[in-house]
Amino acid sequence: MSQGKLSRAIRAQPTHTDLFHAANELCASTITDVESELSRQHESDVAEAIRCQEEEMAKVEITRMAAAREERDQLELLKKLKQDQLDIKAAERKLRVRKQALVDAQKGAEPHHHDDDDEDDEDGSVSTPEQHPVCRTSTQLLLIIMSNLSGVSQGHAKASTG
Repeated sequence: MSQGKLSRAIRAQPTHTDLFHAANELCASTITDVESELSRQHESDVAEAIRCQEEEMAKVEITRMAAAREERDQLELLKKLKQDQLDIKAAERKLRVRKQALVDAQKGAEPHHHDDDDEDDEDGSVSTPEQHPVCRTSTQLLLIIMSNLSGVSQGHAKASTG
């Protein structure tokens, strides 16, 4: 009903004036309450949308950080494996050199047959009480190699425990 018709109806029925005013106030109050609740609901919806957006952004950031960490860990592992390979190759080369030195020292330490066993050899060797010639330089070399080999095994033991 429009305002003009309502006014005519109130004037036409003076006994119902209070009833029309009460209904008019009830409608106005209801409209105000509904509009207020709609405004609050809209604000709540906007806040919820912002919260969901922030939560999604946080999830994306966490996923990005986890992927970056995974990549760094993978690169670090590959770097460590490559360094381990290089260390192993270096140790193998060093071991081959020491092994060859040991073989050479053993060849040099083999007994020599001389015509005159009473004289000291000119190459710096002497005879043991059992008349086995011993080359001083070969013996010293052998001792050095053996101490180096024991140092290498101790180094490997330290590396494997460390």
